[in-house]
Amino acid sequence: MLWGIPFVVAGQYLIWGRFFYDAWLKRRTYYALTNRRVIVVQNGWSRRMASSYLDSLPNLVKEGGANGVGTLRFNQSDSLSSRQRQFSGWNALSVGDVPTIVDVEDVDSIYRLISDGRDRARSAKAAF
Repeated sequence: MLWGIPFVVAGQYLIWGRFFYDAWLKRRTYYALTNRRVIVVQNGWSRRMASSYLDSLPNLVKEGGANGVGTLRFNQSDSLSSRQRQFSGWNALSVGDVPTIVDVEDVDSIYRLISDGRDRARSAKAAF
């Protein structure tokens, strides 16, 4: 009986708990976009932050649904860090080395803002 309790708890987390954990973590994740950087701050069990300059971000990939909610990723799957590659299936909201904007409303307008900001930052960098 005692031996089965950890398996029951782990199974309940996989069935129900991960959705509650993701909702809890999503309420504690904040995104900021400046004219030079993308910043992600997450106040979960510990405070995590990821920040990158717009002109140095790799490819911008938009994943979105018809309802306007979507995700913006700034890297390809082969350039993910080992930690992200290992746990990305378990928690899409985990903050890695490169910021990822997850489940935001009106993803198209944020995509345009970041694309325009990247173009301006790169042209300003080339002017110097």
